[in-house]
Amino acid sequence: MLRKLIETLTAVTVLCFTAIGAQAQSGEPPLRIRIGYLLSEVVAPPLLVAQDEGLFKAQNLDVELIKFDNGTQMTQALVGGSLHGALAGAAVVSSIAVRGLGVLINPTYLEYDTNLLYATGDSGIKTVQDLKGKQVAFPFGTTAHVLVVEALKKAGLKFSDIKAVNTGYQATTTALIAGAVPAAVITAGFVEAATKKGAVRVTSLKDFYPQTAVLGGLVISNAFFEKNKAALPRIGAALIQAQVLLNQEPIRKKNYETYFSKMESYDAYTFSFDLGKYPTADEWLKSFKEGKVANWALTTAQILKDAGTIDRIGEPSKFLAPDVFEKAAQLAKAGK
Repeated sequence: MLRKLIETLTAVTVLCFTAIGAQAQSGEPPLRIRIGYLLSEVVAPPLLVAQDEGLFKAQNLDVELIKFDNGTQMTQALVGGSLHGALAGAAVVSSIAVRGLGVLINPTYLEYDTNLLYATGDSGIKTVQDLKGKQVAFPFGTTAHVLVVEALKKAGLKFSDIKAVNTGYQATTTALIAGAVPAAVITAGFVEAATKKGAVRVTSLKDFYPQTAVLGGLVISNAFFEKNKAALPRIGAALIQAQVLLNQEPIRKKNYETYFSKMESYDAYTFSFDLGKYPTADEWLKSFKEGKVANWALTTAQILKDAGTIDRIGEPSKFLAPDVFEKAAQLAKAGK
């Protein structure tokens, strides 16, 4: 058994050094890229694991990860040129890619139940209809906005029937817990804190899935895409491999302990992680070919355009790069 272990470790070492040697022989310097992200249990883990487990490095990438507190700041940084890419849901896919300001090269998740509309226990709000005339706090132009618009529409209400308050996710939870607003959209990571203070669920994304499934992934600025398209599959390959690793409990536990343990319990982290959907690379490829990826992006964008938070919707042929993702999937499989 010891001999088999030594042989296995030797084989892994040889593969690693072969890959590194091939990169060194090519004489190419590492591709440097700055990627923004939101520290949430659904969005961040693939990026963080790819960095921590050396997957980016193995692809000859020098990646700088920059954490943002809200999607608005991140999209401004991407448009302004201080970022080359950003990973999030509606905040970048609709506000950047679909508007023609970037390209979605690597979808990573679908938001199944990541955003939830909660009300204070003493507000009397039990259903979406009860929101009429009430303050509802959420960050405009995000997945939360999509949830509010769809919930109101299904309940026969208009957006003008509520008093919408534009504030970031963390601030919405703080306001809800303090009773400053009767209702707010929170992310799954804050459910534990909200329910401990007596807040109750009114509705959530799950109630409208898959019709309004919000697509999340890595969006690259147009300028960086045009200049480095041939190298972009390497970024996607690392993310695909990281997502596979996240299926392993030790990797997920390590990610929690490194980045989330000071914010929440492991049960809360796992609860939040499980409220996303994470298709495999093969499943994403199938969804690209069937037009589902385009439809998910366009549906969310149309909701936000109708709400007045984005001004235009582009063509999927311009804001999607299935060819880059297909090459990324091939690289990921080759590297296992």
